[in-house]
Order: sequence, then structure tokens, then C-alpha cells
Amino acid sequence: MELYNKIKDLEDFLDKEENIIAIKNIQEKIKNNEEIMTAINNKEELNNIVEIREYKKLENKVNYMILSINNLLKEIVKEEK
Repeated sequence: MELYNKIKDLEDFLDKEENIIAIKNIQEKIKNNEEIMTAINNKEELNNIVEIREYKKLENKVNYMILSINNLLKEIVKEEK
């Protein structure tokens, strides 16, 4: 009997137009929140990609500078011999 009453209460609740509208509004908000979270996650991934690219650029510059310094040192050693 208790289950029957709960089902009846639910049916009564769903029979009211304002309750259906409220449920649809809640569903829409949930959908919007999911879309926002997806966008935030995608932005974070994009930021990570950009950060990695920037790091790689800096790493390449540092490696080039090290190579240049090594070449200069080799030239200096050659001249001293």
C-alpha cells in the first residue's frame, strides 16, 4: 500500500503543469552545466597544449644557446692550440 501511495503521489505531482515545467527547467540547467563543464575541460586541455608548446619553444631556445656556446668553446680551444 505504501508503494501504491508513493506512485499515486508521483502521478499527482506529474499531473500538474507547473511541476512538469519545473522539471524541464531543471533538466535544461543540468544540460547547460554539463556543456559548461565540457567547455571548461576543453579549455584546460587547450591551455595545457599551449603551455607545452611554449615550454618546448623555450627548451629549443635554451638548447640552441647551449649548442652555440659549445661551438664557441670549441672555436676557442682550436685557436689556443
